[in-house]
Order: sequence, then C-alpha cells, then structure tokens
Amino acid sequence: CDLAMNNNLYTIGVEEEYMICDSISGDLINKADLIMNSLKNSYIDRFSYELILSEIESNTTINDNLDDTMVEISKLRNILKVIGVENSFSLGMSGTHPTAKPKDQKFVNNESYNWVANQLNYYAKRNVTFAMHIHIAVQDENYAIHIANSLRQWIAPLLALSTNSPFFEGELTGMRSSRTMQFSVFPRTNIPVRFNNFQE
Repeated sequence: CDLAMNNNLYTIGVEEEYMICDSISGDLINKADLIMNSLKNSYIDRFSYELILSEIESNTTINDNLDDTMVEISKLRNILKVIGVENSFSLGMSGTHPTAKPKDQKFVNNESYNWVANQLNYYAKRNVTFAMHIHIAVQDENYAIHIANSLRQWIAPLLALSTNSPFFEGELTGMRSSRTMQFSVFPRTNIPVRFNNFQE
C-alpha cells in the first residue's frame, strides 16, 4: 500500500484468533473445517485456519482508519456467531483456554502449519494460545523503527491491560498472562532490543 499516494499516516489490519467451544461445557471442539466449509465465497478470504482445529482466525481487509476496521471486526464476529448458533458451538476469546490440554488437540494438516510443527516439534504441539494481532503499516522503514523503539516503553502497561489468561491446562499458573509464558518459547516472540536502523 503506497501511503504517500493517499496521504494516510498509516493503514491497519486486524487478525483475531477465536477458540471454538462447546456451547454447554466450554471445552474446545474441532470445528474449524466445518466453519471454513460454511463460509460464503464472498467471505472465504477473511477467515483462515490456525495451528489447531479448535481455533479459527478472522482477518480484516486493509483499512485507513480505525472506525472502518471496527465495523469490519464486528461483521466478521457476527458471521462466526451465526455459524456457531446453527452448529451448536460458541466462540471464546482469551490468551489461553483455561482447561484445554495441548495433547488433546488435533492439528491442522497443511503446508504452512506442518512447517511450524516440523521446526518446533514438541513446542508447536504445546501451543494452545489465542490472540488479537493489530498490524500497522507506516510510510517507510525509518518511521517503523522510530515507532517500534518508542513503543517499547508501553509494553508493560499494554500487557497489563490485556492480561486475561491466568489458567493453563486447568491450573492457576500464578501469571496473569500465561499466554505470554506459553508463546515465548517460539522464536522471535520476545521483546525486541532497541534498533538503531532498519538494517540492524
């Protein structure tokens, strides 16, 4: 996206990863295939598999303002809600499922996720995490480096505001964000150092 051409300071896209839960018990259930097969063609590009079959991801288009993004997020959530009502499942949103055991999950079988599994083996199979990812594109790499460096001071308060996963595998972990602990075993997921330039 050429930001200079449309005078926008940024563009925004959002991914949301949802738990697919039994409507009565709240347990994770494997309905990702059902969801993908239930989508109308006009929305098929807005949803994708994640690592496990009890998880589904929505993806907004690229927007140039937050209002349009929020409208689209609501629309995508409602599409999944309707499919859930019709097929007796609910969606959950949290960093981790409070009781699900990784060993009980069925993993998606496709090239992308098989690559992850082959790279990380045991640790890929331990990853039962969920998240919202907000992607911001800015004018050039110099803006990106400056913003990334400036945002480091806000990591602790942002994490504090977003904590919602004190449980993992039915255990009270003692951490308000057990997702942070679970996901940090993946490469390139820890807090980055300060960068002096894009090449670095």
